[in-house]
Amino acid sequence: LREAARDYLSRTRREYPLHYVFDMSDIEIPPPPPPPSSSSQPHP
Repeated sequence: LREAARDYLSRTRREYPLHYVFDMSDIEIPPPPPPPSSSSQPHP
């Protein structure tokens, strides 16, 4: 599961930090705010 989780985090770690993915027990907490699209998404 760790390998799969690592691969998954490797792809979505940009939107979901490690602590968020592993904090499944605290689903009541709201999702993290979206990161600044300053250097996150290159403009076309």
